Amino acid sequence: MRVLVADRQKNRKVSSMRRTTFPFDDRNTEITYTGVTVPSTSTGAYLDTTTSLGLGTVATLSFTGAAQLCVMGGPIGVGLSATADLEIDGALAGTAAEIDATAVRARVLCVQVGGAGAHTAELTVTSADDFVLDGLYVVR
Repeated sequence: MRVLVADRQKNRKVSSMRRTTFPFDDRNTEITYTGVTVPSTSTGAYLDTTTSLGLGTVATLSFTGAAQLCVMGGPIGVGLSATADLEIDGALAGTAAEIDATAVRARVLCVQVGGAGAHTAELTVTSADDFVLDGLYVVR
């Protein structure tokens, strides 16, 4: 996507950045879950929903093309901390971490994904405390 900007003197400029964000709420059917999940409502969260994921639970999203993939999390309970490993196409890409101060809609992890083909992202909870997923988004 490009942006065309014009000022009062009729000067025009087209932006060089061509990025589009594709958000996937935690309830979007494109995200599939294996394991223990607890859906809830949370004011201020993306579409006002979050899903708590228990230890070993996997959230999976498939997408195509080179992109940046971000995990939105939080908030979790007072005194808690949670982690989840993100694998892209079977390779560890990073670890998302939440603490009790994690804000609503917090971007807890972003990774670059290369290649024009199909990709599979798997977020696996690695902590005893539940990981709160607000959603995932893909930036191209």
